[in-house]
Amino acid sequence: TTEIYTLRSRLLTAQSVVVVGGGLLGLDVATIARQMGKEVTLIERAESLLPRSLSPVMAGCVERILADHGVRLRLG
Repeated sequence: TTEIYTLRSRLLTAQSVVVVGGGLLGLDVATIARQMGKEVTLIERAESLLPRSLSPVMAGCVERILADHGVRLRLG
């Protein structure tokens, strides 16, 4: 779709990226942006990522992996 091409072109030119939402799509965008060498901040309203899908323990593991790869997390 056109949204994918728009997102891709903006990621190519951006130096930093703010992703709003810690669901599957937000995690995908954050991961891809980091792989492209962008500074990434991910903002999630909930206290953890994927709260409806993951237990707090598993969410903590995902959060640590993202942080270890340079994604700044702003939760809650």
